[in-house]
Amino acid sequence: MTSRLITLWDSPETGPISASGLQVIDDHLPLGSILAVGPDQPEDLAPHQAISLSSFPARDMRHPGRRGQYYMGRHLARQALKALDLPSDGLTSNADGSCQWPPATVGSISHTRGLAAAWVAPNDAYPGLGIDVERQRDLSAAAQRYVLTPQEAESQDISAVMRFSAKEAIYKCLAPRGVAPLRFHDVSIFTDGCQLRFEPSTQCSWVRHLNDLQGFYYWTENHVLTMVWSHH
Repeated sequence: MTSRLITLWDSPETGPISASGLQVIDDHLPLGSILAVGPDQPEDLAPHQAISLSSFPARDMRHPGRRGQYYMGRHLARQALKALDLPSDGLTSNADGSCQWPPATVGSISHTRGLAAAWVAPNDAYPGLGIDVERQRDLSAAAQRYVLTPQEAESQDISAVMRFSAKEAIYKCLAPRGVAPLRFHDVSIFTDGCQLRFEPSTQCSWVRHLNDLQGFYYWTENHVLTMVWSHH
């Protein structure tokens, strides 16, 4: 089977995800999509200081670390688009800082300290993609009340940060399609093996879209990765 995963580390030993972990992720990527993963910072940001700051979120313009993450996200996106023989030049940003994808293309970018990822596909294969990467951490009690439904709060199958990440991935998948509002308590996240399972709450107004979603998760000692996609 042809790999659907691109890695930008010199070897698995230098990256935050093991070779076996990369294989698990590759095995679960939906057909027709490409995921590119790598560090969240270039080895040297100086050659890339000419990043188009006109499309860079103003709140982050002066922060070198954020500029590095912005550059790496777009760089990974271009690598993934090239692998699909899709247009990869001139990626710009929407007003909210999200990537403006080429016509007939859908994608999602995420980055956190130590890890960045970009996931793309033709939009005739998948109407929406959402990826989120997070550092492993404990959420405060207040954050857990904000993120978790009562059913999730009683469950110990996955961490609170995993559920937070999955809901972020849902938002990234559906919000560009105009599905709103998307609230943390609209849905409960559970798992079947490494697959994500979604259960709507009574307040969820977008159940028909939830029924079109599939999801996958992977975690390491330091990171969480969640992926959500919609299908026709």
